[in-house]
Amino acid sequence: MFLELLRKEFIERKNDEKQSIAMLVLSVLLRVLLIAGFIAIECFIALNLDKKIVKYSSYGSFDFLVLFLFLMMVLSIVFTMVKARGVIFNHKDSTVTLPLPIAPSTQVFSKVVYLYIESVLLGWVTSTPLLICYGATRHYIPYYYIFSGLYPLLISIFSVGISLLFALVYQQIYKLIKESDIVQFIVASVLVV
Repeated sequence: MFLELLRKEFIERKNDEKQSIAMLVLSVLLRVLLIAGFIAIECFIALNLDKKIVKYSSYGSFDFLVLFLFLMMVLSIVFTMVKARGVIFNHKDSTVTLPLPIAPSTQVFSKVVYLYIESVLLGWVTSTPLLICYGATRHYIPYYYIFSGLYPLLISIFSVGISLLFALVYQQIYKLIKESDIVQFIVASVLVV
């Protein structure tokens, strides 16, 4: 049942429109090109900044890598938090799965695993190429590259946990704003100013 719920999460997050084969292939191709372009730009910027930092301090280069990975983790937490709010607090799920004999813990666990898989995929696109580029310029041993591939698996555990905590706070703030006209007015006034 768990695997069926996980499969349901992936199917629900896809585009609901029926597309022709040509549009589907074009969509996948465009996605791959955008990801490849992002990786190329990320590595280009990181390596150029790395060369400039090495001129002043070779140790500062490692600090830059750690700072860059930290920023990627913060971005991953923000994206996962927004996605977690939509996944965990999806009211359509309760109408579909309520009559079925599925334990609530199984439903929540399948959603958390889905968020973890999404976070790992994001980490493989953002952090792993950066670690590999850094290791290639320093001629590190092969174990470093194995760690670079495993890094998103490890760091995603922390980022999903933090994202789930922030998603609860985000949902409560969202409900407060949605239910109170006075709070909506105050937020709108603050955003305008």
